Amino acid sequence: MNQLLEVTIEVTQRCPNRCIYCSSWSSLEKTEALDFDTICGIVDDAVELGAEQINISGGEPFLRTDIISINDYIRSKGLKIRLYTSGIYYNQGYQSIPDTLLEVIAGKVDTLIFNYETAIPELYAKIMGTSPGNLLLIEETIKKATNLGINVEAH
Repeated sequence: MNQLLEVTIEVTQRCPNRCIYCSSWSSLEKTEALDFDTICGIVDDAVELGAEQINISGGEPFLRTDIISINDYIRSKGLKIRLYTSGIYYNQGYQSIPDTLLEVIAGKVDTLIFNYETAIPELYAKIMGTSPGNLLLIEETIKKATNLGINVEAH
């Protein structure tokens, strides 16, 4: 019998990057986002259809103030969680994902998947629509995540 195995939920269009390949046209100026109750409804429907995994994407999911609550709700349903991230956070300036967020999410997410397009800062800036220096921020976030024991993938 066929069953739904996974669902990807784009929880926000807000993102500190302007990737040239972005299918969501995400940016920091975007305000579009699914509300928490809608996300919970999608998760509930996915469970009913037999899903085993939820992929969280955006925009940048870590820019949502309720990303931990979203993650906790998904986990409470017994689902695996893969969270896609740029590894870059924005709060009155660009920075790596804050330690506090990574510490809380450690052990609650199965995999963090980073958009790591190139190790060449200038090319990274062109692809991601950001500053060449932001490549260091994604690398810092990856190091922090792995040090916390979070499973990391880079695509």
